[in-house]
Amino acid sequence: MKIVKFVIITTLFIILTGCETHREISDLGMVSAMGIEKIDNEYLISVQVANIKKSTKMGTDNSSKVTLYKGTGKTSFEAIRDVSNKSSKKLYFPHIKLIILSDEIINENPKQIIDFFTRDNEGNMNAYILVSVENKPSEILSTITSFEDVPAEYIYNSLLLSKDNYGNTNVLTFEDYVNYLIKAGIDPTFTKISLTNNKKIKNNTEILNEIELPTYIKLGNILVFNNKKLTELNEEESMVLNLLKNNSSNSTISLKCDNNKYYTLELANSSSKIDFNSKKDEISINLNLTYNISEYNCKESLLDNQNLNNIKDNISNKIKYNVNSLIKKQIEYKSDFIGFGEIIKSKNKGYFDFNNKNWMKEGLPKLKYKINIEIKLEDKGDLLNRIKKEGKYE
Repeated sequence: MKIVKFVIITTLFIILTGCETHREISDLGMVSAMGIEKIDNEYLISVQVANIKKSTKMGTDNSSKVTLYKGTGKTSFEAIRDVSNKSSKKLYFPHIKLIILSDEIINENPKQIIDFFTRDNEGNMNAYILVSVENKPSEILSTITSFEDVPAEYIYNSLLLSKDNYGNTNVLTFEDYVNYLIKAGIDPTFTKISLTNNKKIKNNTEILNEIELPTYIKLGNILVFNNKKLTELNEEESMVLNLLKNNSSNSTISLKCDNNKYYTLELANSSSKIDFNSKKDEISINLNLTYNISEYNCKESLLDNQNLNNIKDNISNKIKYNVNSLIKKQIEYKSDFIGFGEIIKSKNKGYFDFNNKNWMKEGLPKLKYKINIEIKLEDKGDLLNRIKKEGKYE
């Protein structure tokens, strides 16, 4: 009998405590994304909160799955307090996935934002940072998206997809950003986020019934500092920068044939090694790249070894051109976004006094560079060549 009583009491305890926990969670506003910008010398913080509702008797609730709260203040903490006063639930940040900062925040002085997040015990240091240039973060977070009910999920998935398949974006966590600022000899890089079209943003789910959304979210290329102001690299430079940093798992490159047509190659494998010779003041860059020919519209045969060697040379020259472009921009922009200074510190700590000298003025411009690029073509395909051989395609 005592055992039966014990089992009943234990079961009731588990059920009751479970219900209590459920009520506590339901009282929390799960923050999925945050936007930070400046308006009239005050911080404006936008918080995207999951809108958890029960299904109606007629079916699933058709309202928006998120709510956007905004707050202002002289400090970021004041702005968050203002946001909290407008929400019926306690804002909960441990599951936040995205932090969208305006370029003004990055260009001016992001120390206050960093100080706020690092002091907040509930903040998620693994949240990804994106930077908006043409649009306000609050506009981006209020835009309805297709495929995902929660805009933050759409942006998050798009960022990972772009990283794995296109190679022109940079995945930067808040923790990474802080580490960049602490280290000397390397500057942070960001991914740009913006809205397409200039039509007025609709803030209701009716636009999801349209074939083409009037406004949608788009990820841009990599942003780097240009004399302490953010500027955007072009797509090719962004992809090459990721190759140099071993951040690229996939990307494509298109080149022109002699007959004014193009062929496209897809990156299959890559490896980058950057070394330093202090005696020669020389940075050596070694890139080993393997490509598949994914589309070929040229008249030259892929069975011709000389043509294949020409393709390899064309790829190598194009990548080398973009590597040199990045090196020149580092000196012009006074921003070591490739991270040569960090590499030199790891190879030879005594080569340059980063603490007392200006690396961008006294160190980086004096370096020499040696660039070596090895190209391998793995999957060439020969279907078109077989068709040509039969005289069925000219």
